Amino acid sequence: ARAALRSRARARAPAPPEPADAARRLEDTQAELDLVYATYNPTLKAQRDAQAKLVAARSAALTAAKLPRSPVPVKIMGQLDTFALSRAGMDAIQISELQERLRHHEFQPTRVVTSADGETATEVVDKDHPELVALRFDFGETVVDEVVRCFRELDAWNPSGRYSVSVPWDEAADRELEPAEVISRLARAVPTPPPPP
Repeated sequence: ARAALRSRARARAPAPPEPADAARRLEDTQAELDLVYATYNPTLKAQRDAQAKLVAARSAALTAAKLPRSPVPVKIMGQLDTFALSRAGMDAIQISELQERLRHHEFQPTRVVTSADGETATEVVDKDHPELVALRFDFGETVVDEVVRCFRELDAWNPSGRYSVSVPWDEAADRELEPAEVISRLARAVPTPPPPP
């Protein structure tokens, strides 16, 4: 019976490809890969160059923000509001420990919830997270809101390193200043020399 099963399996199995056919398919696949790399590499390089320019512009803006009477406001993303936390009853050591806790990747005070149809996913605050429950019990909802705000900023601005990032900030629009906006603000701040007589 086993011999009969083996012979039927051999009869149903597709014939192995001819060596010439396999070599041709391998060449075709290699040509497709070469085309993908030839298309992808310049795009990746352009994206990296643009990112490097943005980082350099941000760095220059932050340097300009250190000048006296600088018109470039700065927001530190991912930094806890120590004033709000101390008003809620936390001391400096507790605030420092909490800021350090936010740097750890295993601290996740949010969770992802999918819709009933499974099409969309939304990130929501995990109100039952043990650390948030303890903070709420000890210090109130204000501290929990501040921790979640700080966590989301770190997640958006520095998810890999999870340390605070200084950003030139437009407070009215609640967003990062564009490089052109920084230049415009700096240009307006430079005193105009009087016209020659």
